[in-house]
Amino acid sequence: MRSARRHPLLVATAAALPLALAAADAHAQARDRARASAVVDSLARSPVAARQVAGLAVAVVRGRDTLLARAYGSADLENDVPATVGHVFQIASITKQFTAAAVLKLVEAGQVALDDDVTRYLPDAPTQGRRVTVRQLLSHTSGMPDVAELPAFQGVKRRDLAPDSLIALVRGEPFYFPPGEQMRYSNTGYLLLGRLVEKVSGRPYAEYVAEALFRPAGMTTSRDCDQRALIPRRVTGYDHTPSGFQRAEFISLRIPFAAGALCSTALDLVAWSRALHGGRILGPAAYAEMTRAPAITGGRRTRYGLGLATGAFAGRRAYHHGGDIQGFTSYLVHFPDDSLTVAVLMNTQGPARPDALAERLAEAVLGARPAVAGAATPGGLSRFVGEYGDDVKVTATERGLRLERGPMPPVELHPAGGTTFTDGRSVYTFEPRDGAATALWADLIWAVVRWDRKGEERRASAP
Repeated sequence: MRSARRHPLLVATAAALPLALAAADAHAQARDRARASAVVDSLARSPVAARQVAGLAVAVVRGRDTLLARAYGSADLENDVPATVGHVFQIASITKQFTAAAVLKLVEAGQVALDDDVTRYLPDAPTQGRRVTVRQLLSHTSGMPDVAELPAFQGVKRRDLAPDSLIALVRGEPFYFPPGEQMRYSNTGYLLLGRLVEKVSGRPYAEYVAEALFRPAGMTTSRDCDQRALIPRRVTGYDHTPSGFQRAEFISLRIPFAAGALCSTALDLVAWSRALHGGRILGPAAYAEMTRAPAITGGRRTRYGLGLATGAFAGRRAYHHGGDIQGFTSYLVHFPDDSLTVAVLMNTQGPARPDALAERLAEAVLGARPAVAGAATPGGLSRFVGEYGDDVKVTATERGLRLERGPMPPVELHPAGGTTFTDGRSVYTFEPRDGAATALWADLIWAVVRWDRKGEERRASAP
């Protein structure tokens, strides 16, 4: 019996087909990447084009693809220095995630316990006899007053005060709330945590962070922002004013210390994010602690872990944090489900906000923010209408509720199930009793606020 023979042309065509399909797919992917890069480039340059910031640096990285790593505008207006992606910006409170990771490294080494009273490591900590844990300092649930909000702070911020001298300013100041009852952002806690790192490790904070965090993350340009040091490609900070840009008010960078005194570049921050969330900085247990929001009194959970916000960003699961200091604003966000990291560094305080730009960039890559699903609210909306605290007013609209708070712009609240509403980022939950709301909890990510209805406001404002 004769065997069937395959035609050589058919064999060649069949063999080439997978290669052709792969090439076409690669071409389509390259085209999509190019299109996404063009969109994010256009978005990133817009604040400079609108004269809202002097300069900014942006990095947008998804998986192994760098969609954008570029700077716009000026690093130094007086000397006409164009900004580059290699320029070094102050990152302000993004520093806090490095401080949190430094503490957790000590936890992993068995030298610190998160639920220990901080006075075990810092006997002179201004706890006023209250039990304040290391975890509460990291998660802003200690209730300890923020030194940056005290009137005395304005008189010392230009001075090279040691951290202990700055911390001493809060002695005798009332706590915002009993430790663990609510959440309020407090720089004081992170000043104490920086001193804890120094005491336990026996090394200066900046030195410990450089060795334990920067080096394993491959961060080659990040460092402490010492004003006396010669830092190559250091950026100048500005304020946006009605008459144009002006140099930012001076603040000694010894003041923010472990709460906000680090410098970095956009690509170094991406390297940090990939190392932290990729398991190269902390082990699984410590990383879980850092990214898990703690519960406050009554079992309510915040949306801030240890040095990282854990609330949704651009409608998706994310870990993120911003920074704001004289002349500089910044934002770093990582989307674990999408392998996307966005870093935005601006050398101007003004109308352009890095979180808003980071959100637009993320949506350009990932698609529009998922719509907030409406939900039934048994009992109707009228029971939520009223005044809360000192300056909060809630009214009903056709689509949900409107919340007005003092001079801040009103926000539209959409039903999110039961007595909970959202504006897309913050979450508001009414406490009902006998068919009417008696209090309103506002989870603003940076603070968990409780307002009694027509009563005294027991709350902390967001930073």
